[in-house]
Amino acid sequence: MRYLITISMILAFILLKAQSELVNVDVGDEVPEVVLYDIYDRTDRSMNVNKLSNEKLIIIDFWATWCGACLAAMPKLDSIVEQYPNDMEVITVTYEDKERVLNFLKKRTDQGQYVSNAPKLFADTVLSSLFPHRIIPHYVWIKDNRVVAITEEVNLEQVEIALCGEYPTLPKKVDRTLALYDRSKTSLLDLLSGEQGNRLSSAMSGYSFFTKFNPALGYNGGYQSVIDSFGYRRITVTNMNLMSLYRLAFGKMKTYINDGAVEINSKDTLLIRTDVSGSKARPIIENRSFCYEIRYREDLPMDLFDKMQQDLRFEFPQFIPSIETRLDTCLVLECTDRNLAKQLETTGFSMPSYNIEDYCVRVRNGTMGGFRTTLEAIFYRYKQIAVVDHTGITNDIDIDLCGDLYSEEGLNKALAKYGLRVSRKLVHHNCLVIIDR
Repeated sequence: MRYLITISMILAFILLKAQSELVNVDVGDEVPEVVLYDIYDRTDRSMNVNKLSNEKLIIIDFWATWCGACLAAMPKLDSIVEQYPNDMEVITVTYEDKERVLNFLKKRTDQGQYVSNAPKLFADTVLSSLFPHRIIPHYVWIKDNRVVAITEEVNLEQVEIALCGEYPTLPKKVDRTLALYDRSKTSLLDLLSGEQGNRLSSAMSGYSFFTKFNPALGYNGGYQSVIDSFGYRRITVTNMNLMSLYRLAFGKMKTYINDGAVEINSKDTLLIRTDVSGSKARPIIENRSFCYEIRYREDLPMDLFDKMQQDLRFEFPQFIPSIETRLDTCLVLECTDRNLAKQLETTGFSMPSYNIEDYCVRVRNGTMGGFRTTLEAIFYRYKQIAVVDHTGITNDIDIDLCGDLYSEEGLNKALAKYGLRVSRKLVHHNCLVIIDR
C-alpha cells in the first residue's frame, strides 16, 4: 500500500505540471470593444463598457443562484455603490437564463431575504469568454478602459484606491484549468497512471490507496460510487478533507453525519474547521485534503466501508474513530397524521432520486432515511443538532417541499401537508467520536 501511495504521488505531480492559468484579458490589459444589451434593473438597457469605464469604475460581478458566497457578498457591494453612486457601477453577470434567475430572486424576496438591485446580465457568454474563471464570486474591475484588478472580494478601501486612479492592492484571483476527469467513468488509479479504458485498475483483483491533495482535480472535493462492467464496486474520493472521509466511511453512504452528531476530542489541525474562504483557504485545503480510492468485487462477503474505516485507521494512526450512542437533544422527525402521510406513497419511479433546487426538495422513490439524510446534509449540515427519524415509515416515498427549510418553523409549515413535523426532543442517537490515540 505504501508503495502504491508513492507511485500515485509521482503521477499526481505529473498531472499538476500540466495545469495552466485561465486567462484572456488580464490585469493591465486594455478591454476590447464590448457593448452589452438587455441589461435588467438598469434604466439604460445597453452598456458600452469601454466608454462607461472612462467615466466610472466598473465592477463585473460573476455569480450564480447556487453560489452562497456570491449572495452573501452582495449587500456589502451594494452598500459601497451607495456611497459612490456617480463614480462606480456594478453589473452582476450569470450564465443562467433570465427566467430561472428571476424565479429564484422572487422566492428570496417572498422569504424576506436580501435581493440586490444592481444591474443584471443573464445567459452571458461574452464576458465569461473575455474573463474566464472557474470559481465564483469572480470580480473584474475596469477603469479607463483597462482591467485594474481581478479579485475574489471587494471592499471599500480598495474601491477608493481604484477611484483615485491607482491599481487595487488586493491579491489577484487566479483560476487554473483542471484535468478532464469524471469519477463515474474513470478510476483515480487509471487517471494518475495515464491508462485509458480502466486497464490498470481492471488488471488488479482489488486495491485501495490514499494520495495527498491534487490541485489538478480542483478545490471542490467529492466522491462517486460505481459498479463497473467487471462486477467491482469502486468508490473514488477526490480532494476531500479528513473529517469528510470519516463521515463517508462511518456513514456508509446511508446517512450524513452532521456537526450535531460528531464529537471531536482532538486539537490536531487535520480535524479542526477554519472559518476562512477564498485564497486564504487554499493552502489549508491543500494541506488537509486527500484523495482515496477503493475497488473490490461486489459479491465478496465484505463491506467496503469497513475496509475504508480500516484504511483510515492505518493511514492516520494518531486518531481513534468510533460510533457511539449518545443521549442528546435532537431534531426528531415524526408522523402526526397517518392519513395525510399516505400522500407520501411513491408513484413508482424506477430510480430513487433526491433533488435540491433553490429552496425546494424533491424526492422520488426514496426512503424516509434518505429524506432525513437530505435534511441533515443540506439544511442542517453545520447546525449543532442531529436529525433523527422517528416516523416509523418504511415504504418508499415521494415528497415535494418548498419554503424556508433552513428554519424549523418553515420546515414544519412545508411538512404539515404530509402529516409530518420536526421537534426538539431528548433521544438516543449515533455519534461519530474521534479522539487522539
